Amino acid sequence: MQYAMFIKIWIFAISAIIGISLYFLVFRNVLKSYNLLDTNKSLKIKYQQYLNSVLIHAIGSEYWIWFDGKDVLVYGIPTGRICNDSYCTGSDSCKTKDDEESCKNDKDDCRWEKYEPVYIYDTTVNKPIGYQCAKPLYEIKSFYCCKNAPDEYIFVSNPNNIEYSMIDIINEFVKRKIININYKGDSVYPKGSSSK
Repeated sequence: MQYAMFIKIWIFAISAIIGISLYFLVFRNVLKSYNLLDTNKSLKIKYQQYLNSVLIHAIGSEYWIWFDGKDVLVYGIPTGRICNDSYCTGSDSCKTKDDEESCKNDKDDCRWEKYEPVYIYDTTVNKPIGYQCAKPLYEIKSFYCCKNAPDEYIFVSNPNNIEYSMIDIINEFVKRKIININYKGDSVYPKGSSSK
């Protein structure tokens, strides 16, 4: 009787040792690779995707990254620049703010076009190559909303808490085959409304 109890205890102990070993040698690494463990050491990235474009927000940062299928534009980082807003007619012939009265008297349908300065990044050299005036962020968000692009999230393992650059984030999307930066087609943003 004691002999049977002794064997049961040894079987239980050996099973526990094997189970713990498997957890630390195999299963834990699988959980880490899927960012299910140590999530406090992961970068959480929210994005919306439409075709070969993506609007990205790294949670906890103040900037947004927009890959429009052609260019990488960064919103939320001060450029020190000002973009001139324009009045545009239905035929997209834009006039400056000084021509506001003539636009109001014009028979065409006039609308207010607002632009904001954004950095444009070169993915080959990993740095900004300047700024340009582009549609405001709220219009870009509205575009993805109209396309019924849901909010999605990815987690990027960051065990050493290194700071990810914008290009690192874009490269993560390329690695996961969410976007293709090598394809240099047209912007997915509607024609006549793309960045200025």
